[in-house]
Amino acid sequence: MEPKIHELKIAQQFIESLKNATLDNSKLDDWVREWLRNPPTNTVDDMLDPILRLSIDIYLAVGNTSLETYNSVRNALIRYNPAEPILSYDIVKRNITKISGVTPIQEDMCVNTCIAFTGPFSELDMCPECAEPHYDPQKSQADKKIGRRQFYTLPIGPQLQALWRSPPVVVVVID
Repeated sequence: MEPKIHELKIAQQFIESLKNATLDNSKLDDWVREWLRNPPTNTVDDMLDPILRLSIDIYLAVGNTSLETYNSVRNALIRYNPAEPILSYDIVKRNITKISGVTPIQEDMCVNTCIAFTGPFSELDMCPECAEPHYDPQKSQADKKIGRRQFYTLPIGPQLQALWRSPPVVVVVID
């Protein structure tokens, strides 16, 4: 029976963490918290100049392909018209984050994906399931510990706000 009691205690600690969760004690950036409290009212199109719009369109068009693919398309367009340089991949990603307000929250997890080092596990130096170390000894320093593996969460609030700021898409079907 003891293991079940221990698991119940851990579950209760996670419940308490959720009960006490607020925007102010979240890992969201300050500007994202401000946007959640006071959503922008302008549309996404209001924030885009033609080069940024084209750069984002290319970024979205190449989607799940490699950075190399984006850069190949970008370089071809720059050769075609050097006066209008397409933005770099990193600049486009930063602009999309700024425009949408959608930023990932990064958390450490066990290298074997046993647990996430959150809630009651946030202060652990090793996984309670497989005993693998939490932190990478080569990348970590005395003042900054680096987890061996991470996962990302995209909070729903900024996603919904970004969705509602976008104009509705109208699809016209022609027979």
